[in-house]
Amino acid sequence: MRSKGSWNLPPLQIGEIMKPLKCMILVAIILFVFTACSNQTFDNAIEKGLENLVEKNYPTAVSYFEIALEEEKDSQEAKSYLEQANLLNDAHNSMIDEDYDNALRSVLKIEKLDEALSMVKTNASDLKEELSKKQQNLVYEEELKGISSLIDDGNYEAAKSKLETLKNVLGSNSDFTSHLDELTQLLNESKADYVSQIKESQQNQQVVDEDSNSEDQTVLEQDQKETFEYQTYTNTRFGFSVEHPTTFTAGPAPTNNDGREFYNEDCTIITYGSHINTIEENETIENYYNRALGNAPGSIAYQRLGSDSYTISYTNGSNIVYEKSIINDGVIFTLNMTYPSSQQNKYDEMVTRVADTFTAGGMD
Repeated sequence: MRSKGSWNLPPLQIGEIMKPLKCMILVAIILFVFTACSNQTFDNAIEKGLENLVEKNYPTAVSYFEIALEEEKDSQEAKSYLEQANLLNDAHNSMIDEDYDNALRSVLKIEKLDEALSMVKTNASDLKEELSKKQQNLVYEEELKGISSLIDDGNYEAAKSKLETLKNVLGSNSDFTSHLDELTQLLNESKADYVSQIKESQQNQQVVDEDSNSEDQTVLEQDQKETFEYQTYTNTRFGFSVEHPTTFTAGPAPTNNDGREFYNEDCTIITYGSHINTIEENETIENYYNRALGNAPGSIAYQRLGSDSYTISYTNGSNIVYEKSIINDGVIFTLNMTYPSSQQNKYDEMVTRVADTFTAGGMD
């Protein structure tokens, strides 16, 4: 018998009804646990990613934000953080590779992001400042290389002028102090060596009249002591310039205005410019250097070949001939000085001064 309004179900039927209910509850629990774990993984990844951004460990930050995005593929937060971390990482790697243009592009992209984190913008600003310094340093390094080349080519006055300018620009910049000191030492040593070699060559070439008595020789040596004043000649056609003694007479300007001659009673200075490739195609400074050596009528006392210039000194009868040429912008500029071997003491310092101030047209 059953009471009114109640059912007496067999035990087997009750068990069959409970089975689907238990399965549904189990699935719900599993989904809850999975969702909770997923949210925890996402939150941890975001947190770790931000920590690594602060520490500027950009590759690690990228990895954490990628994990977060895997957990929640539609998360705008994870997408934004990943973009910012990737841009910082690209800029940082480009700086290491010295690809400064690409580094700047990445930094500028960060600056345009409205949703960029304040620390990301700060890091980007630091990178931009470092980038500016490195780019400027590249300019200074090129200047240093140019000064070194001028010294190698024997253009000591031009090298000295550029070196002084660069020192004033850099001031106490510790990054270049040692380089500037090394170049200053190289300039002083090279110029001293150059002057020493010229003096030695002139002494070897000096012709002394063995029949002259000591009194005549003393008078000659006294006559040779002379101090010159100088003025600058600049060629209006080719733009080269050189100093010469004010007491020297200037020869008439040639019709083609390629140069000028200056002279006194026993010394002649000739300087001029001319276009290259007139004798053969693709002429180099080495072609002119070898040609000058081959044309020298006497013994070669001094010779030097640089990357864009050469210097030689040789005898021609009782005279000393000094010749220096520089190639620049398709033009070869030549300086030639001839004076008696017996008057080398008189013209020694003058030759050095004139040679040092000889500057090719078109050179900075």
